Amino acid sequence: MASAFNLTAEINLRGPSNLSKVVSDIRRQLSTVTLDLNINPRSLSSIQQATGNIQSLNAALKSASTTI
Repeated sequence: MASAFNLTAEINLRGPSNLSKVVSDIRRQLSTVTLDLNINPRSLSSIQQATGNIQSLNAALKSASTTI
């Protein structure tokens, strides 16, 4: 019958060597992306109102967390 044995291995890890090229390629590709948004003025008004309500809620929550 074979006896048990222990195996110890050491792995050397290193990061990618071409990371700056990958980042450069991504930036170059993203530089050609354009975005054209047409937002209905009524929708914009609703968004602004919702944003104001969220900001008020956030302020109230911050105030409540400091008084607890």
